[in-house]
Amino acid sequence: MNTVFSFQLTDNFLHDEPICDDDGNVIDHYKDRVIKFTLNIKNIGGTSRNLFIKHRKDQPYLQQTQYKLEHAEIMTILFDVDGQMAQELNDGIEDLTRTFRIRYQDIYGKQYENYIACDVITYIDDETGQVYLQPNLKILSQSQALNHTV
Repeated sequence: MNTVFSFQLTDNFLHDEPICDDDGNVIDHYKDRVIKFTLNIKNIGGTSRNLFIKHRKDQPYLQQTQYKLEHAEIMTILFDVDGQMAQELNDGIEDLTRTFRIRYQDIYGKQYENYIACDVITYIDDETGQVYLQPNLKILSQSQALNHTV
């Protein structure tokens, strides 16, 4: 299987949820930043089987399996960050990295592995103070995946 990966920022918003008292009256609002991402894996080779993608051990849990991926078919993985991490990312304080291991087999049962890093780097415009989030995808070797940081 030859694969093409893409990683995109799909949404960045402030979630506003009311906090109510026992009578149902709104007494305050809870605001939480949510940033959503999409990782696409496109098969541009022959049929692949048992496609398995998993996060690196020290990162938030994410795992997905697809038993068959035909030529030109796309596997889509959605994930998000919220809370303090999302706010720090949105404010330009922190960068984000998620590293994944992708395992799959060809139609003959031969197993393959890829490692990818989905990085989000923050840029602050000096003139306007506006923060920009730049998603970036890198294909890594196994040793690079174990030590990868943004």
